[in-house]
Amino acid sequence: MRSSRVAIVIVNLDSFEHTAECLESLGKIHYSAYDIVVLDNGSSGNDAERLHREYGDRVHVLNSDKNLGFAGANNLAVGYALKHLNPDYVLLLNNDTVVDPDFLTQLVRADERIGGRAVCGPKVLMYYQPDTIAMVGGKLDWWRGCAPHIGAGKVDAGQYDTPRAVDYIEASCLLAHTETWLRVGPLDPQYYPVSWEDVDWCIRARALGYRILCVPSAKIWHKVGASYSGAQRLYTDLKTNLLFMRKHASRPRFLTFLCWFIFYTIPAFSARLFPREPMAVAQAVWKSITWNIRNSPVEPQAGWFPDEEEDGS
Repeated sequence: MRSSRVAIVIVNLDSFEHTAECLESLGKIHYSAYDIVVLDNGSSGNDAERLHREYGDRVHVLNSDKNLGFAGANNLAVGYALKHLNPDYVLLLNNDTVVDPDFLTQLVRADERIGGRAVCGPKVLMYYQPDTIAMVGGKLDWWRGCAPHIGAGKVDAGQYDTPRAVDYIEASCLLAHTETWLRVGPLDPQYYPVSWEDVDWCIRARALGYRILCVPSAKIWHKVGASYSGAQRLYTDLKTNLLFMRKHASRPRFLTFLCWFIFYTIPAFSARLFPREPMAVAQAVWKSITWNIRNSPVEPQAGWFPDEEEDGS
């Protein structure tokens, strides 16, 4: 019987060494029916040239002239995979991960057991603390507008080894059947540059009847840490949090969230940076709110994968 073919999509941005380590770990997996698409997302150095030179014979390397954000870059690469590689599944994988040799087998097997009707993710462990859990899926607190990682920071003692339904799978490693991608549509590029787009995508998938499933027998290790920080991180986190709740929360939930957002989220997120850069904090908060005032949420079209994305900044 033919193994389901998987297109693995990886985005690189000024982090060739991370991508190379990820690709080396993929070269050791037990699953054989896969292709890899790596998109260089407008790196400032020579990452694209190195990817072509060192991996072009076994990896589909794509280039973007500009930073499309996480959603836009993945949409471009997923669209390429769907058009040219004819996969049964598409897997999003962060470039700053390394994978267990059996991870893809476990993810595909879990979804095939239920007829390709799930969005599946692994147990994610800390790269620098290999026995510590980063997440086993995520849950949503609709009243506060937060999306904590299940199990985060706990030592892995097998306590989360039973497959479980969760609210969302993080896009650091997310597998879905091609039919699911075509029905749900692309990641929403309004969450530029990164944050909440994976939660948004899983909520849209669940609305269409798909299960969101963590498969702990599949394991990866993630170099958890911000690829951006400071005022830019503050702006992005506040902007995308507010956008997500505008899109998906009921009116009572949104009103409760708004109180929490104003009186807790903004002060808590700003506290560490404010003593050093008070003006930058004020500008980041103002910019995140005014972006949401100026921009209405736009639902991506199902089945549509663009050749280019607007950056949405």
